[in-house]
Amino acid sequence: MSRKHKRSRPLFHITVYGIIGITLLLLLLPPFIGQALRFTLPRYGMGGIEVGNIDLNLFSGRVAFDELRLYRSAAQVLHLEHGELDFEWRALLQKRLQIRHLSLQGLSLTLSQSPRAPLRVAGFALPTGSDSPEPAADATSSDWGFAIDALQLEHNRIHLIRPGLAQTLVIERFDFGPLKSWEADTPSPLEALLHLNETQLQLEASATPLAAEPAGTLRLQLSPLELATAQPLLPPTAGTVSGQLSAELELSLNQRRDQLSLRQSGNLTLQGLQLVHPLQQLTGQNLRWQGSSELLLDAESTRLLLDGTLGGDQLTIKLTANGTEAEGRDLLWQGKSTLQLDGQGIRNTLNGALSTNGLALRLPGTDTDTEVATGKLSWQGSSALQLDETATRVTLEGSLDGETLALKQPGNGNTATTGHLNWQGTTRITLEPQGSRSVTEGSLRSDRLALQLPGSALDFSGERLSWQGSAAISAAETPDIRLQGEAELQQAALGTLDKEPPHTILARLLIPQIRIDGLQDIELGTLQLQNLQTRLRLTAEGMEPLQQHLPEAQSGAGTGTATAVSEPAEPPRLRLAGLSLDGDTLIHFEDTTVSPRFAETLTVNTLTLGALDSHQPARTTPLALQARLGAHSQLSATGQVTPFATPPGAGLEVTLQDYEMPPLSPYLVRLLGYRINSGQLDNTLTLTLADNSLQGETQIKARQLQMQPEDPDRIAAFEQKSTLPLNTALGLLRDKQGNIELTIPFSGALDDPQFDLSDAINTALAKAMRSASVSYLKYLLQPYGSVITLVQLAGKAGGGVQLDPVLFTAGSAEPGADTADYLERLAKLFAERKNLQLRLCGIATTADLIALSKGQQQTIPPGPNEQLEELARARAAALKQQLVEQYQLAPGQLFICNPTLDREAGAEPRVQLQL
Repeated sequence: MSRKHKRSRPLFHITVYGIIGITLLLLLLPPFIGQALRFTLPRYGMGGIEVGNIDLNLFSGRVAFDELRLYRSAAQVLHLEHGELDFEWRALLQKRLQIRHLSLQGLSLTLSQSPRAPLRVAGFALPTGSDSPEPAADATSSDWGFAIDALQLEHNRIHLIRPGLAQTLVIERFDFGPLKSWEADTPSPLEALLHLNETQLQLEASATPLAAEPAGTLRLQLSPLELATAQPLLPPTAGTVSGQLSAELELSLNQRRDQLSLRQSGNLTLQGLQLVHPLQQLTGQNLRWQGSSELLLDAESTRLLLDGTLGGDQLTIKLTANGTEAEGRDLLWQGKSTLQLDGQGIRNTLNGALSTNGLALRLPGTDTDTEVATGKLSWQGSSALQLDETATRVTLEGSLDGETLALKQPGNGNTATTGHLNWQGTTRITLEPQGSRSVTEGSLRSDRLALQLPGSALDFSGERLSWQGSAAISAAETPDIRLQGEAELQQAALGTLDKEPPHTILARLLIPQIRIDGLQDIELGTLQLQNLQTRLRLTAEGMEPLQQHLPEAQSGAGTGTATAVSEPAEPPRLRLAGLSLDGDTLIHFEDTTVSPRFAETLTVNTLTLGALDSHQPARTTPLALQARLGAHSQLSATGQVTPFATPPGAGLEVTLQDYEMPPLSPYLVRLLGYRINSGQLDNTLTLTLADNSLQGETQIKARQLQMQPEDPDRIAAFEQKSTLPLNTALGLLRDKQGNIELTIPFSGALDDPQFDLSDAINTALAKAMRSASVSYLKYLLQPYGSVITLVQLAGKAGGGVQLDPVLFTAGSAEPGADTADYLERLAKLFAERKNLQLRLCGIATTADLIALSKGQQQTIPPGPNEQLEELARARAAALKQQLVEQYQLAPGQLFICNPTLDREAGAEPRVQLQL
């Protein structure tokens, strides 16, 4: 053997032994590692470990293990079916830690946490922030790189355990990589499929998390997630939550040097949401969001942009504290929103449309609840919110359309409804520490209005209400409201509940100018009313419907409680430019206090009223009326009124022409006791009302008046005041055409409890008829009417008119020759007035006794005197004979009285004439 061969043998043995050693190391290293783990972990209190198989390849940098199990207190806390790590050794030479492949399959571990305890992973407590070592003050960044080419997780399970919570997160598939720190700008993809109980979450992402300006995109699909499973994660004060959450989203994240941008698009859905909180309750059947959003964050501001659609079905909110409830059906918002937070505060703008198929709102009240309900409701426009340290400002601009708006108060039955509501305009609201202000400008239109107030038996409806103008409301220490604009109401009806038809109908009400200043100054333009129709009914209880619509007086009598008396507030100033009433205006009046009832219709052609000012009560206002009473009678009124004076005043002249009088019979029966068969009336009334004193005069012209007695007691009462029979007075007042003209003055104090207008009219009428009758006779019979007087007949309520007597020669039964002219005037009077009747009362005197006794007897003795009584009777009979034969008077107009004796000295023999 050569020396050379001898020297190579040790090298060969070394090589063989080295190979054998390395081989043994490679073969024994995995069991050694397993045994080392089993021996070392329990010594440090980390429990026991079992490893089914470990495969380690130091040359390739690959390590794989199967059936890794970790125990703690004899309980398995971790199980891994298969794990594999492929490590790149050569990268270490380049100061790079590179994992070519890392996969975990069949991992099962537990995450648990108890109250006031740290989180435990596989039974091991994670260190809290206070347990972590503080970094060295002079620590510098490392130059090493990091990379992972592929990370795969399959069929892994993580058990989440908290008090009241036991959930399992299944990672069906999780693929990530490559991710390289030295290629930070290269996107790293990610795909994952997760299950949480019955919920599936699918992810697809691409990101550059290690780049100088990180960015990434994520597509997420979430099948229904039961929100109740997250209940244990919420604090006790959060209440309870349930429902199902689904999502299909695309997210993108970009971080620049000075700004972070997060964008989202897709949709979110919440089914059967129910949130029960001690203060409120929220439920929703189908809440959904579809659209895009963008969140921008930088050092100076935060900005959120939304563009999409937000909807919800059967959304209900209830405030537990006061019982307020709100419910919306088919809520839908579509538009754009911008929210910005910066050093100047919070600003939000919203543009788009909001709609719902119905809203319901219940507001509890002290006396009764209030319920508000709508049908379809939509808003189209924009809103702006600005919030800073000094104030909150809100601006709304757009249009609101609503159908079937209803407001109800079940406790008292009050209801208000509208068919269609439209608002267009701008509203600005400012909230400040010292109070709030709002300014609204625009137009409002509402159709098919209805209002029912059972407390006042009021039933109101209107076909259309429109408003255009502005309103400003201030809720500071002194509340203030300012209103300016114009309003119009069309086809309005006012009625009494449960009674048809409505008692008042108005075709149109126009208020061209409305100005309200602080509720202390109300100014209206000229009110224009068209085609007004109303019914007024006078009953024993009062005037309907006014009496029905007045609220009942509330009294504290009998309750035993004292009622606080407060100082009356000063009434606001009311100014009215005027009032105009035109069109086919009808006022139907019915009086059921008389029998038969009186019913008549007033047709107003025009009615105008001048300006009014409650702060100028003494200022007179002109009034003018042109109307028709009944079918053919013309009615007019002109004058001045002072309705705001204390007491109110008026000066009016009212004229009525060609009115058929029979309908007035019930009132004439009440006044005079006579019923009107026929006749027409012309009347001019002049009255003055001042200082609660009524004074006036009425000029009556009755044409072809025919009456018949109806109530003897009323007739007697009237004739007692007149001291003249009505027929006699009317007979004297009629002219050749049968017309009667009469002027009746009247007066009275309205504040006198004894004053009765009907009694005043009755008394004035009786006095006027008596005075007019006597004046007429004096005029007709002059110069013989100088001694015409009124006498009271014995035993009768009424009286008569005593005319100048017809004188006779003493002791003779023949009228004197100088009576012819007088008798001719009397005959003419009775020929023209066939209904007049004349009493002929013969009177014998002391002069007759002296003539018949030729001076033997100078005085009439007491008791009857047959001779003188026969003379007096003969005188009356002779005068009647002369009037019938010579002057053609009807015998039925002349009545002979019982003879009487006049014992006074100097009395003239005569026949006394009395109507």
